[in-house]
Amino acid sequence: MASQPTATVERSPADSGGALDVLIEQLNGRDRRLGDKLRVWSVAMTVFGDAVVPRGGMLRLGALSQITGRMGIENNALRTAMSRLAIDGWVERERAGRSSYYRLTQSGLAQTLAASRRIYSPSGATWVGEWQAAVAAGGRPLSADEQARLVALGFHRTGDGLHVRPWTERAEQPDADLPVELFRLRSHSWTGDRLLATPAGGALDQLYEDAWRLFSPLADELAGGKRLDPLDAITARTLLIHVWRRIVLKDVHVPDEMRPSGWPGHDARQLVALLYRELLPASETWLDRCEGAPGGRLPPPSDELANRFTHRNDR
Repeated sequence: MASQPTATVERSPADSGGALDVLIEQLNGRDRRLGDKLRVWSVAMTVFGDAVVPRGGMLRLGALSQITGRMGIENNALRTAMSRLAIDGWVERERAGRSSYYRLTQSGLAQTLAASRRIYSPSGATWVGEWQAAVAAGGRPLSADEQARLVALGFHRTGDGLHVRPWTERAEQPDADLPVELFRLRSHSWTGDRLLATPAGGALDQLYEDAWRLFSPLADELAGGKRLDPLDAITARTLLIHVWRRIVLKDVHVPDEMRPSGWPGHDARQLVALLYRELLPASETWLDRCEGAPGGRLPPPSDELANRFTHRNDR
């Protein structure tokens, strides 16, 4: 994905009073513990994958801009990002009168659905003790896009071009056009399995801890009785999944028993699941009212929405 605009609208100190405003300020660069400031194209993809796909898949640009605008993102930056996503084959646009509507392409939808099964799973996979390995075919290194497609399927890079994931029979297989050769591995040792379960570049423990600290104030505020209006709720829900997605898709979908004692991902996932369920009713109210479809209101959500973070979602 090419670099995208990150333009934001500055909010005055008087506008910042609650945990959501503080969260937006942190993610817009004032406290970048979780990496770069909000990237417009990535936020837009989060909205589509999390909120729009369960409701028919299409959303009016004006409705999307209300969510991104609450985050401080300028409309020009959003339009530029959506045009770039269309050029890169992630979304497609339709026009009705003076309004523009977007939906994910078939390729974008397939990758989003594959990632969603990992994002909303409440725990690790059921594992039979084997690994599936993907190696670049023909001696040509995989491109960034090809590696991203493997990551969306649950693979992670262990080094030297090797991508692995825990083997399960239900796992979705790479498309035929992805230039990889597939193998099944068994390490025959706990140490070997731990090495295969560790992504190249080190552990993600700090990111899980940072996510827990980042969203705890909002969770505490809601637990104390504060209620967000619908726009704030859909904004907070988007930011929650946006941050969580960036972490969990870098991690390995392995059984919980392979995690070290005190692994911070458990607490982070519990907080994310709790906060998501807390934000869901008001955020869905905003989607009910947003006039986001060509005919006016968005269709009701699919049954899949109610199952998020509530059942075991094995790969």
